[in-house]
Amino acid sequence: MIVRNLELTLLKIVNKKGVGKKSQNPYDFNVATVVDEDVNVFTLNLSDEVVAALGADASELRNLPVEATIEFRPKGFDIGGTITAIKPV
Repeated sequence: MIVRNLELTLLKIVNKKGVGKKSQNPYDFNVATVVDEDVNVFTLNLSDEVVAALGADASELRNLPVEATIEFRPKGFDIGGTITAIKPV
């Protein structure tokens, strides 16, 4: 499911990098912590295209109002989300 033009506040972006404990495979991805208008806090993955568009200083962005497109997918018995497009408001 894709939700477009969702107004959020981007609280922070963190790069997660390391090696999986069980699989021993390396991983390197970015996650964004966002809050919606009802003060619900979410942690969502960022697509590689969004990270490239934000540039090298993406991890320095804090408390920025944005309009985002999020793709939700099943993740076991839960739902995971990836921000596929983002623009400042």
